[in-house]
Amino acid sequence: MQIYARHSSLWYVIDAERTGPYRLSAKAAERNAPPIGITVYGGWASDTTRIVTGTDKVEFIAHAGGNFLVQVWSHEPWRIPARLVWDQHPHSPPENDDFADGQVLAGSSGSVKGTNYRATLEAFEFYGLRVDGATTWFTWTAPEAGWYQWRLLLNERPLRIAPDLHTLVFSGTDTHSLRRVSSIPSRGDNTHIPAELGKEYHIAVLDDGKRLISDYELRWSSRAQPLYTHFSNDMFDDAETIESTSGIRRLSIHKFRTVEPGEPELSGTGTAWWRWVAPADGRQVFRLDKARHEKLTLFTGTSVEDLEPVDDGAAVVADALQGESYSLSLGFRETSKFADLEYVTYEYATELHWGPVPKNDRPDEAEVLAGVSGSASGNHTYATTSDDEPNDIQGHSSLWWSWHASSTGWQRFELEGWNAEDIQGYVHPREPTRQQSILAVYRRTDSDDLELLATSDHSYVASGRMEATIRAREGENYLVRVALRATNLNPGWSRETAFTYATVPAPKWKRILPRVVEANPQPGDVEDDGLDRPRSLAVVGDPERVVVATRDNLAVYEDQPDGTVLTRTDTIPYTLEDGESVAVLDHAILHWNQPASELYLV
Repeated sequence: MQIYARHSSLWYVIDAERTGPYRLSAKAAERNAPPIGITVYGGWASDTTRIVTGTDKVEFIAHAGGNFLVQVWSHEPWRIPARLVWDQHPHSPPENDDFADGQVLAGSSGSVKGTNYRATLEAFEFYGLRVDGATTWFTWTAPEAGWYQWRLLLNERPLRIAPDLHTLVFSGTDTHSLRRVSSIPSRGDNTHIPAELGKEYHIAVLDDGKRLISDYELRWSSRAQPLYTHFSNDMFDDAETIESTSGIRRLSIHKFRTVEPGEPELSGTGTAWWRWVAPADGRQVFRLDKARHEKLTLFTGTSVEDLEPVDDGAAVVADALQGESYSLSLGFRETSKFADLEYVTYEYATELHWGPVPKNDRPDEAEVLAGVSGSASGNHTYATTSDDEPNDIQGHSSLWWSWHASSTGWQRFELEGWNAEDIQGYVHPREPTRQQSILAVYRRTDSDDLELLATSDHSYVASGRMEATIRAREGENYLVRVALRATNLNPGWSRETAFTYATVPAPKWKRILPRVVEANPQPGDVEDDGLDRPRSLAVVGDPERVVVATRDNLAVYEDQPDGTVLTRTDTIPYTLEDGESVAVLDHAILHWNQPASELYLV
C-alpha cells in the first residue's frame, strides 16, 4: 500500500452500503487557512491503490460492500481545524431538475430540502458567463398578497448560509414567458418579491458550479415590508420626481430591485421608477449613458394598471404635451432575465441625461441652408437616432440640414474643428479627446428614399480632408447630415459641431464610371506590352472589366471567354473636363464610392 506522506493527516473509513457516487468536502474553520487535501484509497490489502486526490473536495464511485480509506491532510506542520462533509447520492438527476417538473410548495412560510447534485441546465437557461452550474425548480402559489423572503441554507448541521447558491423567482406560464420578479441575490444573500394573491411563481435554485456539496434547505416566509429598504423607488407609487426640463442624474442600479404585480412586461426586470411632468410642448429625450443590459421605458398613465407605453430602449423620446405626466422605468432588458447575474457587484452606477430634442433632429425637419456658401452649427447633446434615418454611416445623434442647388456645379461641405491625430490615432477610454463627427450628403430619390452621395470618411481617404463634395444639379434639393461617432457621452467630448459650405472647382481626384466594385482579383496573364507601371486595379460592372491605374492613364481590360488572358479594350487619359492634365503619383490607388458611383484615383 503506497501512502503519500503529508505533514499532518487524519484517517477515516467508508463502508459503502450501496453503489453510487460519494462526495467529500473539507474546509478549514479559519479564514485564509491553507487548503485541505483529501485522498481516497480503495481496500485494505497490499494492492490498495489511490482512487482520487484533490484539495477541498473530491468525488468517486463507490460499490456496495466496498471499503475505502480517506486521508484528510495538509502540507502545513501545525494543526488546522477543519470540517469534513460527505454524502452519497444516486446517479440520476433530482426529480425537479427540469422546469416542467418543479416541486410544489404551499403556504405563506415553510422549508424544503433539496439538492443540485447531478442537476443540469435546460436549453433556455443562461445565467451569464461566470455561472456554469445547474438548477432545480419549485412552483409556489401566493396565499396572500404582500412581500415574501426566500432564503437558502446549506443542508448541514448546523445550518449555515449557502455561499454558492442563488434563489431566483419568476412569473410566467412556460419557459418562453418567464420573467424574473425577484431581486438578484449575491452568493449567500436572501431574495424577496412583492407577490400577487393567487399567482403562481417559479423558483429556481441555482448553484455556480464551484461547490461539490450542493445540498440545501430552501426557506420562505411572509414579511410586513421589503427585505431591503435602502432605496425608495422600486415601486411605481414611490417614483422619484424629475422636475427640470434638462439635466443629468446619477443612477444606482441595485441588485435588490423587483417587479411589482401588474407591471407591464415592456418595463423589463429589476425596475426603478421616475415621474416627469412636461413643462411645455415639444419632443423630449431621456437617454442612458454607459448602459449595459439596462433600458428605459416611457409610459403615460397614473397607475400601474393603466400604463400605456410611449417608447423603450437606451434612449426614449416623447412628443410631450404641456402638463402631461410621464412615468419612466429603468430595468434590465427582457432578454437578460437570466444573464443579469453577470452583475456580481452590490450596485453600480449609470447616468440619465434628459432634455429637449433639437428642431432639426429628423430628415423631414431639416434646417434650411441659404445661398451657395455659408456655415452652420449644432448641438447634439439631446439629438437622437430615429427609425427614419438611414444606417449607412457609422454615427449617431444626427442633425440635419437641407440645401437647394440654384445651379449645376461642384459643392463642398466641410467639417470644422476636426483633428487628424484623433481620426487616425488610438484614443484611450480614460483619456478622452475631442469628439469626432462625420458628415454625409444625400438626395431624395423618386421613391422618396435617401440616397447617400458622399461622406467625409470617403473624402478623408481620398483627399485627407473631412469634407463631402458633390456635383449638384440645378433645381435639386440635398440633405446634409452630421452625426457623432462615439457611443458613450464622455464628458471629455464635445457635442457641438460646425461645418461650412461653398461652391468649388471640379476636384482633380474624381473620375466617373458607370459602376465599379472594389476587389482584389487575381486574373490570368495580361497580353499588353504597353502596360507601364501598374499601380492599382478594380473590377468594373457587367460584363466584368478590369481597370488598372498606370503611370499615364487608366487602362481597361476585358477577360477572354476562356478566362486565360485579359485584353485591353479602352484607355482613359488623366485629364479633367476642361482638358487639363493631372499628374498621378507612383503610389496612386483606386477607391470606389459605390453609393455615388464615383471612382477615386488617389
